[in-house]
Amino acid sequence: MTIKKIVIVGGGAVGWSVAALLRAQFPRELVVIQLIEDSRKDALSVECASSRIHSFHDLIGLQEKICMLDPYTHFGLGVMYEGWSYDSQKYMLAGGYYGASLDGVDFQNIYIKNYLSGEKNDLDDFSLNAVAAKLGRFGHPSSDSQSIYSAIKYGLHFQLDSYADILKSHALALGIDVIIADCTAVSRDNNSGNITSLELDSQHSVMADLYIDCTGEASVLLGDACGVKCASDDMDILCDRVAIGYRLQSSLLPSIAVLTSTADGFFKVIPLKDRDVIVYYFSSDLIRENDIETMLATWGFTHVTIANYRSYRREKFWVNNCLAIGHSGARYCDLLVSPLQSVRDSIVRFLDLFIDFDNVDASRDEFNRLSHIELDNINEVIELHMYASQHHSAVSCRYFSSHSLSSSSAHRLNLFVSNGRHTHCDLSLLTDIEWAAFFIGNKIIPKSYSYDVDFLDGERVRDFLSKLKAVIFESAQKIPKHADYIKSLLK
Repeated sequence: MTIKKIVIVGGGAVGWSVAALLRAQFPRELVVIQLIEDSRKDALSVECASSRIHSFHDLIGLQEKICMLDPYTHFGLGVMYEGWSYDSQKYMLAGGYYGASLDGVDFQNIYIKNYLSGEKNDLDDFSLNAVAAKLGRFGHPSSDSQSIYSAIKYGLHFQLDSYADILKSHALALGIDVIIADCTAVSRDNNSGNITSLELDSQHSVMADLYIDCTGEASVLLGDACGVKCASDDMDILCDRVAIGYRLQSSLLPSIAVLTSTADGFFKVIPLKDRDVIVYYFSSDLIRENDIETMLATWGFTHVTIANYRSYRREKFWVNNCLAIGHSGARYCDLLVSPLQSVRDSIVRFLDLFIDFDNVDASRDEFNRLSHIELDNINEVIELHMYASQHHSAVSCRYFSSHSLSSSSAHRLNLFVSNGRHTHCDLSLLTDIEWAAFFIGNKIIPKSYSYDVDFLDGERVRDFLSKLKAVIFESAQKIPKHADYIKSLLK
């Protein structure tokens, strides 16, 4: 099968992300790429993107300054957790590095031994990102690898309608052909099952070698036309509603998103340039919609909308000549893992397999296999977060009353508890130190550590940690105030 024309169906941030990346990577003379801007698309409102967003922007050639001119796009240094640990202590999952090694011994093991010896230092205090964020400061990382400021890693917060417009303008500049119309009919070959053409309400008929479904939960191509069913997902019982609201930005920590576990659900408050956005997943069995609206209004959120929510995944994501990206293939609770990051990973995966494999059948099978592994990893992140919040969350308690931890989640937890080690997976969503920050933030402390630490003098280790903590704090104080830095950039 030779792919000379690709048609993407569905716009929004998902469709235009796919279009921009494909157009940037495929020579125009070899592959024609067309986007049908169907009104059905992923129902996404806001994204709290990690530092991995920058590699995607590099791939499509999008400059950060174009994003920052948008009135809503904002910098993010990490996520503050509230109401997760059993003692309700706050902790932060920051991007970038934590601490530093000493005589070749990694920081995590040094910290754990010191903690077990009775020194209860907050792990946050050893992250330049976390300390700067708590002080309300921000700056770009230094290009000098010897500078402590090279340790800064930051993500971006987006209002996704605005971000979709940025991606659309960029994709059009790259040469994407666009038709604004809804797909009204799909024709398929009875023998092969391949899609042969699309009928549009603009009276157009479109043909291609490969069709990419970005129509969101409607799944016009993969679900409707190709009949690919949804596989069961145990996570589906957690929450069934999602509320979204806005307020004028009131956060004193403008570069920190706040993730909170409550008895009836989970919510995330994401600061943008001039407003905060709240996304609240909840169970209608535990709290009524009008109570959610009243509560959000008390917190200052207006323009609240509430919609049904369900998590699911298709049995396959690439069937014959139809590939699904985004909610047309799967949906999950996006408080913990950005759905657009999954979109970016999926289309990069397609590109890698398309280039590496001469056989399209092999590429298709491998794409489906890796996509399921990615979703299993996402579920592992969600499941372990639910596990950590059982002490007060009725949603989590209800889940674990009928489910045990999956084997992969139990293995990751037990491996860390036994000796502070981590599982190894190419598709892991969190780095080892981020997993450590999550576990330690929830007071899940390893029973042992690498014996290399025992070769270090205890007094020297305590002195090292004390000085390291002081250096990080002093360095963070020298970073510009967040608001001042934004103003200087916009000039």
